[in-house]
Order: sequence, then C-alpha cells, then structure tokens
Amino acid sequence: MISKDQLRRDFPQLGSLVHGKELLYLDSAATALKYKASIEKESQFLLSESANIHRGSHYYGSEGTKRFEETRLKIAKYFGGNIQNWIFTKGTTHGINQLAKAMECKLKSGDQILVSRLEHHSNFVPWFELAKRKNAHCLPIELKDYQIDLDSLKKNLTTQTKIIAITHQSNVSGRLQDLKSIVALCKEKAPHAFIFIDGAQAVASQKFSVEDIGCDAYYFSTHKMFASYGLGCLYLSERSIDALSQFEFGGSMVQDVSFEKVTYLKSPHGFEAGTPPIAQVISFGAVLDYLDRQFEANEIWDHEVDICKQSYLKLKELDLFELAIFNEDVPTNILSFVPKWGHAEDYAHILDKQGVAVRSGHLCCQPFLKSLGASSVLRISFSVYNLSEDVDKLFNAFKKAKEMLV
Repeated sequence: MISKDQLRRDFPQLGSLVHGKELLYLDSAATALKYKASIEKESQFLLSESANIHRGSHYYGSEGTKRFEETRLKIAKYFGGNIQNWIFTKGTTHGINQLAKAMECKLKSGDQILVSRLEHHSNFVPWFELAKRKNAHCLPIELKDYQIDLDSLKKNLTTQTKIIAITHQSNVSGRLQDLKSIVALCKEKAPHAFIFIDGAQAVASQKFSVEDIGCDAYYFSTHKMFASYGLGCLYLSERSIDALSQFEFGGSMVQDVSFEKVTYLKSPHGFEAGTPPIAQVISFGAVLDYLDRQFEANEIWDHEVDICKQSYLKLKELDLFELAIFNEDVPTNILSFVPKWGHAEDYAHILDKQGVAVRSGHLCCQPFLKSLGASSVLRISFSVYNLSEDVDKLFNAFKKAKEMLV
C-alpha cells in the first residue's frame, strides 16, 4: 500500500478538521473521498478547455471529444467489454431506471421479475414499479447467511422469469455475492431472462471482467469510485444492445431525422441523448489511471478486509453488538450492527463530534433489515485511505459514546 503521506496528498479531505478533530472518514459505502488529480482534471476542463463534444470542428471541441472517448476506452480495459458496450449515465439509479424503461415492452401480464432481499432501494423500487405497471410479479430471492440463496433462486426461476436484478456487493453486510454461480444457474433454468447487476458497492475495491461474470447489464456510479458526482456507467452486453430499444431521446443520438422517420446511431452513442457530463467523464479517466498505476488487482480489497476485521475484533471488546451483520470468516469491508445500548443515530452523532464519520439508519435497504428484525443500524465502511492506526481512534470514539449512552 502507498504511504499515509501520499494518501493525504491524493485525498486532501483526509487532513480536514471536524469539530476541531482530525477527520476519520468511515462512510465510503455512501460516497468515496475524491481523488485530487481527478477533481483538478474536471476543474481544468471547465475553466480552460470547455467545449461541447461530438459536434463542431474547432480545437477544444475535438480535444474534448478525444479525451471523453479515451475514458470510455479506459473503462472497457478496466472492467472488460468493448467501447460499444459502455454507456454513460447520470448514476446507478439513473442507469437502472433507463433499463426498466427499456424493458417495459419486453414484459407482459403475469411475467416475473426476481429481486434479492439484499438490494438497495435503487435496485428494487424501479423493478417493483415496472412490475406494477405491467401487471407482472416482483418476487424476492431469499437469503442464507446474508448471501443470495441459490435454492431460493432456483425455485423461483421459471419460463415467466424475464428479469433478475441482484447486487454484486451488499451495501449493508459488504458481502460479495457468488455471481458466477448465480449467473450460471439463471442461464441454465431461465436462459431467456435478462440478468442485471448493481455494482455500485463493488467497483472501488474489485478488479473484474463483466464478460467473465456473463451478465446482461452492470451499472455503477463514479462518486463511489473516488470521482465526481452525477456520472454513472452502464454496461450492456451484445444481447442487451440487440434487444433493447433507445430509452431516452434527443440530440447526439440520432443519425437522420425527418417528419417521416427517425434513425438512431449504434451503441454507445445511440443510447446517450443530449449533452453528457463531459468534465466528469474526463476526470473519471484520471481515477482509472491512478488505480491501474498504484494498485495490484486485489490489493485494495485485501487491505480493506484486514482493517475491517481489526475493527470488528477491537469493537467486540466493548460488548457493543446486539446484532452484528458480520462473520469473521467471510471477507468484507463493511461492518454494520445494531447497538446493544442506545440508538444507532445517537452513536453516529456522538462519533461525529469526535471527527468520526459513519452512517446510521436503514441504509436504503429496508427489505433486508426487516428480514433481520431491524429498522436501523450503524454502518462503518472502509476504503483504501483507512489505516490500521484508525482502529484505535474508532475504538476510543465508541468507548466514549458508550460511556455517554449506557
């Protein structure tokens, strides 16, 4: 891993003060701290190189187009697929809603959409609403030890199954799902169904190939990957590209327009209507360069898992856990728990006064928490910039909080 000093240079917010205390940021599952060079790229484009892309022949327009499309190529090299497979969106939620809109014509009354109980509301509500509009059924895939239960999935896969929507990594437990087994089972039992995967939680620490996974779509937001807000990436397999019609309309994505007929560009541009978030796309390229240059394939994940386990074992000494959504033998970079004393929100507020940022609440994952009999949890999530020395600071903050609440 790179040094603490280098991390401070790469992620300047680490040096900030909160209530007079040095920030300990443990909320990366909600959004990651931003990589300095990426934000500088965005600022440089907006202040000195601004121009619209894919149109016009002047210098800045041509340079902007080149750098915009270079980022698309970097995404394909980093996550697999080809440039025509990667669509730019406004974020994970936007990408899911685009897919739901595109799939509407594929569903009929009585069809089934399968969604696991692990899903973030963003990967549940759009499918629930789509099923309601089409008089279809939105059915749960049950869990076993916080993992998607393959027996439950197998039981629900039928000829009526048209969409399977699952997460790559839970935003509550941090568990990675066994995507290869899940996808293989879906293709065996329901080869006609489309498999869509929410990768928002996984992309910052995982290096993988979407082609190896074998899904029909994969979507994530760049703000959870050390980059800017308002940008997402949506992978569409060749099968999806062939099957789905355009889901948004406007300029930039058309080939020819008349009152008699409109024809559209091929993917990816045929799925990108209007002016895209150009500066954010270009700046995301700097993040991908950084991750490729600085880290081996599993280095970030292994580091986060180690810090997370250290923190769990240390906090266990305080006898804090009424329910810990954690297993020492299963790797994760997230520790979520229901506290034994006091409310999760009370702990979060007390920790904040000590400069420690964690998340509390239902984490936009109510179906999962309800299955555990919980309405609110505390979530501690780790990233590349968290260090072993943070464990003691976290322990001391929780010790003080417990003293105040018990």
